[in-house]
Amino acid sequence: VMEYRVRSDDGYLTMDYTRSKFPAWGSEGGNDGSPNYCEVIKAEDGSVTRYSSVSGLETKAGDIIRIVTGNGGGHGAPRERDRDLVEADIENGLISPERAAKVFG
Repeated sequence: VMEYRVRSDDGYLTMDYTRSKFPAWGSEGGNDGSPNYCEVIKAEDGSVTRYSSVSGLETKAGDIIRIVTGNGGGHGAPRERDRDLVEADIENGLISPERAAKVFG
């Protein structure tokens, strides 16, 4: 996730992502990936709008543009992954303990 704060008024955002509606698929029992998208958080009211494609969206100073790039599909059933490898991923900060419990059981 990358975030950018708009520094001046009268800007425009144009972007277009693929794999936003149909994420990469998993194989051999792996989970599908996640989609690409962009969120715009308006400074004036805190509203959040998600886009996969937008052209000429007016931006103002203080708005935040959050870009979320999806991940690829997994290979192999997550619950069959070696527990030592899952623990190593947690220790290395690649996944939170809560997310690991949800995905890997």
